[in-house]
Amino acid sequence: MEGLSPKSDIRQTMNQLTKIHSAHTLDLVLELDTGCEVHSPEQRLCEQLIRADTETAVETALRDAGYWDNIADWDVFGGNSANASMIGGQQEAVESALVEKIVNSIDARMLNACHENGIDPQVSDVPQSGIEAIHKWFDHGLKTEQASRAGNISVWSSSKRNEQSEHITVAATGGRRSNDYASISIADTGEGQEPDNFASTFCSLNTGNKRAIPFVQGKHTMGGTGVLRFCGAERVNAHQLQLIVSRRNPAFATNGHDTPWGFTVVRRFPPQGAEKTHTYRYLAPKGRVLQFSADSLAIFPQSSEGSRRAEPYARSVPWGTLTKLYEYIRTTYITGATAKSLMFARKLELRMPRALLPVKLYECRDFERVAEAIPTLVLTGIMGRLETLNAPAKTLEWHGQPKTIEFRVEGQRFVASVWAFRRNVKINTWRGSDGVVFMLNGQTHAALRDSFFDRQDVEMGALRKSLFVVVDCVNIDKDHEAALFMTSRDRLAGTKFTRDLQSALAKSLKEHQALKDLRNERTRFVGTVDEETQRSLQEFLENYLQQNPELASLLMEGNDIPTPHNPVKPHETKPMSLRQYPTFFRLRKGHDGHLQRTAPIDSKNLRFVFETDAVDDYFDRFDAPGMKCLDRKVGDKTFNADEFIGGWYLSEGKAEMKVHLPHDVKPGDVVHFKFTVEDDNPATGQFVNTIEITVTAPATVAAPDNVDDEKPPQPPQPSRPRRPRQPTVDAPKIQAVEETDWANQNPEPFDDSTAIRKVDLEGGFEFRYNADNKYLRNAIKQLKGKDRDQQANELRQQFASTMAMLALAIMDAYKKTPLDDEELALLHLEKGGRTEAESIDWFTTLAAPVVANLPRMYSHVAPVDET
Repeated sequence: MEGLSPKSDIRQTMNQLTKIHSAHTLDLVLELDTGCEVHSPEQRLCEQLIRADTETAVETALRDAGYWDNIADWDVFGGNSANASMIGGQQEAVESALVEKIVNSIDARMLNACHENGIDPQVSDVPQSGIEAIHKWFDHGLKTEQASRAGNISVWSSSKRNEQSEHITVAATGGRRSNDYASISIADTGEGQEPDNFASTFCSLNTGNKRAIPFVQGKHTMGGTGVLRFCGAERVNAHQLQLIVSRRNPAFATNGHDTPWGFTVVRRFPPQGAEKTHTYRYLAPKGRVLQFSADSLAIFPQSSEGSRRAEPYARSVPWGTLTKLYEYIRTTYITGATAKSLMFARKLELRMPRALLPVKLYECRDFERVAEAIPTLVLTGIMGRLETLNAPAKTLEWHGQPKTIEFRVEGQRFVASVWAFRRNVKINTWRGSDGVVFMLNGQTHAALRDSFFDRQDVEMGALRKSLFVVVDCVNIDKDHEAALFMTSRDRLAGTKFTRDLQSALAKSLKEHQALKDLRNERTRFVGTVDEETQRSLQEFLENYLQQNPELASLLMEGNDIPTPHNPVKPHETKPMSLRQYPTFFRLRKGHDGHLQRTAPIDSKNLRFVFETDAVDDYFDRFDAPGMKCLDRKVGDKTFNADEFIGGWYLSEGKAEMKVHLPHDVKPGDVVHFKFTVEDDNPATGQFVNTIEITVTAPATVAAPDNVDDEKPPQPPQPSRPRRPRQPTVDAPKIQAVEETDWANQNPEPFDDSTAIRKVDLEGGFEFRYNADNKYLRNAIKQLKGKDRDQQANELRQQFASTMAMLALAIMDAYKKTPLDDEELALLHLEKGGRTEAESIDWFTTLAAPVVANLPRMYSHVAPVDET
């Protein structure tokens, strides 16, 4: 309905207000009499819904307007009355669902920029990725000659990030009590939509209206409906209400400046008639969403300097979109980013590690202590947050820089950024329990718990509470993307490609020298090796195997317990002065930049090591990064051969490259590779290394991975039948941890309840038991007699030995998991199951009060009369 003019007939106006509350009618009559601006009934209803913060307030407004009880005024969302199954089968976390709305706003801003530049987003010459679109339309005036800077908001000035964040805002409104649910409003100045197009955009499902646009993230046309199930303060019978208000940018709208604002409410209806499920519907009387004319509408929050809180709906815009989620989440300040627990802002940043555009949070609730918090906060994603720390070395290892690892799976290239937090940093306030996140176009599409680092093929359990890994999947093709991610964008699909990816990532982390050095440094323990306890455990195990062969078979399946080794000392290298622009980049063991070697045709990975004085981020930094390229020469022609690089990293003056042989070679062929490194420094030019590989016959025994360029393959040895032998065992090293050393333990400190912990070392493990466990300490206090010290020693040994046996039994149980069940085991861990190390910690902690008191318990048992 068009806006009314002050010259309109009063009687006609009154007839049009039959659905509006009498108080509103009186206000409008006064405005007509005084010549002030007049709002239509629809605009007044829209503004009332914008400012409502509870389902009750929305219901009252719509009932007063005559819409609430008339189901004929509500169209089926997506045209499918069974839409509840699709809408309810999306994100399982409230923050993940909200990020989908934020991503939609980012898409809308890019589409608006595309239209403003006179470009049809459906044509072929548009940007092919979100990063490219940001570079093309938002990097105005920046020095973005380098690809690493293009489209990366981390290199923007803070003032530019702040200015751009005002175009996408997330505001919290509602009650001030701790148990009140906040309503969340997402506003943007994107392209907007015309009222008659709501059905095919905001209120559609699976229409694919964005599928042909390469630079946007929305592909599945779910309309961000995953948020609906969380609306309504988690009440089982909630209506799950959502408000949508939008106006298309008049510059390219159908009716230009006459384009109206449209608005609707999405609502969950109980089953009607023969329906068996709930149905989501949206308000559309007579098949059209409500609309009104207005030059601008206040949909954005605003914060004045020194204010205790932000003011909602205080800034007007001529077009854009507002989505309001009523009673969506129970949370304190949404602008808090540092607290004992992971706050709302950090959870959002985790789910968009590298946001394509900055977003501003506004806290609009009137908390008593809001003056202690800043009412606004700009989000750029957790990667942007880490890259712009004021003093990064205080929070992160490696001088505040991440390590970058490249690897390929089925020809698909992945780039992992690995951050290591310092020992004293509470990492849970940064990334919660997420250890690895998989990112596509800046948004998290899946995550793995930090228990991933406990896996045997990773061996980084000691760093479980220190590592954070972001795997960028932007380079994979659409087929592999579909094989890797679920359409909900919050978990991995259970496919072979997913398992292969996790295995490749595990291997890359395990073999990274800087990670191994950090793990070995963290696991070095200067405590005393409890030799008496270890000797006691050794004797116990030997007697156990000799006297109970059937139990030995049950416990260890006739195999040896893996023999642990002494911890490897940190990789010691002479400190090198690393440079922004290297002066050399050469093959280790090469001669004048050339290396010759042989390799069996069935070799999986050939490992080549380079020495350089380049800094770690030489290839990854924002400004003037280096470039690397692998070429293959065949006859007189040269082809790019980057696809044959299976893995790559540069760290502390050492680079490792894994290369697999081309599929078209045969024994006797010679493969010629040329590896080139160059940068913009005219003083150095190029560094060229050539590799000549003579392909030999396949090995009779499967060739191992990572055939080293420094260790030529050895001829296969004839296999000899193994003679049967009695199972043997070497007891693992056991170290006593006293209370003074609790804080120095990894991956987490000991406390008075900790019993024993398995610590993975390079090539083995050891046990560390708590010599000051509170139950053990209490049992020692109960000892009496002159030989009290000797009894205390024996009690500690018994406690440590028993705990070690329990830990070995748990290890054996995990070892017996069939290989065929690997997929189920991974799924179990992703869903919150315990790893081997976590199970040892958990079970022995529970057993500690019994184990510590067993000797005292048996001392009261009368001896059995054998006669």
